[in-house]
Amino acid sequence: MNYKFFLCVGLCVFSLGGAKAYALDEVQAESNKRQLAAVLHEVWGIRAQSDRLIDSIVVQLPVEKQEEFRAYMSRVLSLKESQDLSANTAVNLFTQEELEVMNSYYRSAAGQSAEVKREHYHAIVMSTFKTMMEKGVAESMNGFKELEGIPQPK
Repeated sequence: MNYKFFLCVGLCVFSLGGAKAYALDEVQAESNKRQLAAVLHEVWGIRAQSDRLIDSIVVQLPVEKQEEFRAYMSRVLSLKESQDLSANTAVNLFTQEELEVMNSYYRSAAGQSAEVKREHYHAIVMSTFKTMMEKGVAESMNGFKELEGIPQPK
């Protein structure tokens, strides 16, 4: 009977030790993912992208209001909050392996070159999409006359 007691105690201690080790591994994995996400935030230039977004709005304002608006929006889109949002989203969305691979790629010369080209690609494609959308809206105002004779989806 004594050996059963010690066996139970031993199993409990072993189980608790394993659970603790698992919990520590999870904490370490989360920490690793956060570090990788922080690097990705920098590599992707999230802050620069938000600054460009602010600038695209600023140019539409009266000149005398532009600096005030830029300063206000810089506070609204604070560096800390944008970093936290980016890191939290990346940690929840990507696996550690995906974050490692993305970091390796985007930090490489080819990845950095592709990222610059991606911005150019995005500008061209979005500009064309915008033109297509504007044409579609104009055509819709004319009763879709340009679409006559084109088979419509069922």
